[in-house]
Amino acid sequence: MPDEFSVNDVRELYIYSVHTALFGEHRELRRFYAPSGELYYEKLVAYSTDLTEPVPFLEAVAVPRSKQIAAVSPDRDGRLFVSDIFPVAGTWISDRAMTGTWRVEVYLDGATQPTATLQLELVP
Repeated sequence: MPDEFSVNDVRELYIYSVHTALFGEHRELRRFYAPSGELYYEKLVAYSTDLTEPVPFLEAVAVPRSKQIAAVSPDRDGRLFVSDIFPVAGTWISDRAMTGTWRVEVYLDGATQPTATLQLELVP
């Protein structure tokens, strides 16, 4: 069963991906599908293990993107944790009570198939 979150109580959700043995600069395209199955939102998230602090992400892309290329470092087990925010409160989601099971697909570095998929349940 997916994790549940209330559209009336949650301002934003932090969406994390975890990678191992990944170095250098990478991009994740994150696609958020509404309970109807329609694409609701997508965002490109950029990050790099070569940086010590974030730098502006200035490249023009065809989808919304993060404002910065995040600096990420592996933890002691070699895992990279990459996070971004998915707004809920004050959006169509809360205004239109778009409840039900949402699907998030993550595409790493231009992959044509999702690298990871998760489901979450938005409830009243």
